[in-house]
Order: sequence, then structure tokens, then C-alpha cells
Amino acid sequence: MALENFQITMLNKLALLEESMNRLYNLYAGRFPEEKDFWMTIAGEEAQHATWVKRLMPRVDEGLVFFQKGRFNESSIESTLQYLATLIAQAEQGGLELINALSIAHDIESSLIEKEYYTVFKSDLAEFRELLSKLAQATKGHAQRVQAVWDKYRPV
Repeated sequence: MALENFQITMLNKLALLEESMNRLYNLYAGRFPEEKDFWMTIAGEEAQHATWVKRLMPRVDEGLVFFQKGRFNESSIESTLQYLATLIAQAEQGGLELINALSIAHDIESSLIEKEYYTVFKSDLAEFRELLSKLAQATKGHAQRVQAVWDKYRPV
């Protein structure tokens, strides 16, 4: 696969990751009406993140965004996508407690921070660097907000 096609594939996977998180959080919003606004807010933000990622694709075609091959194991994102698919299926079936959903969300957001998926792309474009910074800050913000709601419901 040509490098440009590989880069587009990786961006598509990152967008799918954000879309999957949007789907999961929307399901949680339906399952946990006591925190519906919280879940809907972060679900909407995940949809926005997917849009931001997709905005990078033309920049790859233009040769202005570069993937740092070898920066992380490609199977890592596949594993995360499969995990999210499993979580979505579980959420559709129900039976999950709010505290568990919050723990799952915190683990996902923390994992994204730890794996630094968005640092695999580089560019000299200020627009690109700003976008990656916004994604990183938003993910950190999600982890903090999920933690705050978790603290509200945590077992004593």
C-alpha cells in the first residue's frame, strides 16, 4: 500500500474511533437518564473530533501531513476499535450499571491519552498542530469530566 493510501487509512481509522465513541456515549445517554446531558455532551464532542480528523485527509493528499510510520503498532488501533464494538454491543443489550459505564469511559479516554494516537502525524501547518492540540486537550478534558461524574457515584 502506498504511503499516502496508508495515511488516509489511518486517518479513517482514527475518525472511526471517534465515531465509535460517539455511538457508545449516545447509547449510555439512553441507558442512564440521570446523566443524559453529560453523555450527550461528550458524545457530541466525539462527533466533532471525527469531523476534525476527516478535515486532515485533503492535507495528506496535498503532501502537507505526514504519518510517522512505526510510531505505534497499527494493531493497537484495530484492537481499540474491536473493543469499542464489543462495548457498543454490550450497551445495546443493557444490564450495565452507571458506575461501570463511567469506569469504561474513563479507561477509554485515559488509554487514548496514554497511546497518543494523534502524535503519529506531523506537519508544519499551524492549522494541523492546532487541531492536534485541540484533540489532545479535549481527550484530557473528557477523562477529567468522566472522573468527576464517577466520583459523584463511586461506592463509598
